[in-house]
Amino acid sequence: MLVLTTGILVVDIIAAELPHIADQGELLYVPNGIAVTLGGHAGNVSIDLIQLGLKIGDVSLASVVGKDVFGDFVERFLTERGVNVKLKRVEAPTSKNLILVVKGEDRRFHVDAGSNLFLDRDFVEEVVEELKPKVFYIGGAGMLGEFDY
Repeated sequence: MLVLTTGILVVDIIAAELPHIADQGELLYVPNGIAVTLGGHAGNVSIDLIQLGLKIGDVSLASVVGKDVFGDFVERFLTERGVNVKLKRVEAPTSKNLILVVKGEDRRFHVDAGSNLFLDRDFVEEVVEELKPKVFYIGGAGMLGEFDY
């Protein structure tokens, strides 16, 4: 195994090119739709490494998601892109990030840390021992609950 990543996994829900943020009670139609994609350092880095040319099978990820449809989405998204996935499923909901982007302005993040707060150090150590990666990457420190300490 060449690279193992761990850290935050997030389902990004993105509404971009908004004319403004809706006022209280206002219905605002999103001009370009609402995208749902994978976010979070561990997932992004894993996929980026494969897109940069690492072989399928050289990149693994060990992290945590909820026992919910968003956890299923994360697992499928990573697997379809060639990442060897080692996920621990927990009762907490999978982390989500509602991203609002007003045209011409910077992004606004609204994050539910969710399952990221339950990344288990013992689980990650077991995966490291199993795979023996040459490179080990941790992304998203500060949002990983007890794993951060």
